[in-house]
Amino acid sequence: MSNLYSTQQRFFQKSYIKGEHGWPTIEPTKELVDLVKFVRARFKSGKPAAIDIGCGSGRHSILLAKSGFVTYAVDYVAEAIKEAKYYAALNKAKGIKFVRGDFSKMKFSPIFNLAIDYGVFHHILEKDRSIYLKRIYEVLKQDGFFIISCFSLETRRYFELKIKQSWRVHEGHYDKFYSAKELLTVLQEHFKVIKFIHSKDDDRMFHVLCRRA
Repeated sequence: MSNLYSTQQRFFQKSYIKGEHGWPTIEPTKELVDLVKFVRARFKSGKPAAIDIGCGSGRHSILLAKSGFVTYAVDYVAEAIKEAKYYAALNKAKGIKFVRGDFSKMKFSPIFNLAIDYGVFHHILEKDRSIYLKRIYEVLKQDGFFIISCFSLETRRYFELKIKQSWRVHEGHYDKFYSAKELLTVLQEHFKVIKFIHSKDDDRMFHVLCRRA
């Protein structure tokens, strides 16, 4: 693994310790609320299982649990897990299985009906992204769903970046900015794309619903 990943982990750890990370902590993203609702409706009986990869403060783990999923919340930052547990208790979201660890190194059987990656994929180096997506593919049940949210090229404008390439290394972490074409090409190596959303309210992010073939 690149040394950049170790530096990146320390960056996120410090961000949570200082409380200065700047990303949302409470309300789930509207597009994910709609996509989770769409997926949940496909399961008429029983409780499907979902994994929130890089759960952060747990806002989407809470969404999953309250939507009727058996929920695993995974993050490699201890402070993020601690924060997620706090918000889960505050929102009375019960039964979430919090797991501290690096998803890429963890072993899960294909037990999940849904996997969510909100904001992890755009920190994965291009050389490793196929391996990462394959790992997600392997933990999903046949016909399982995958929701991914990542930076679009418009994010560069939001950050007022003057870089010409589609990535940067900044304060010890890696950001990748995707065009719709590139993101679709990468995802379709492993999944069938069902919905592709570029939010009109926040054009910094793509939200994509996929399914394991």
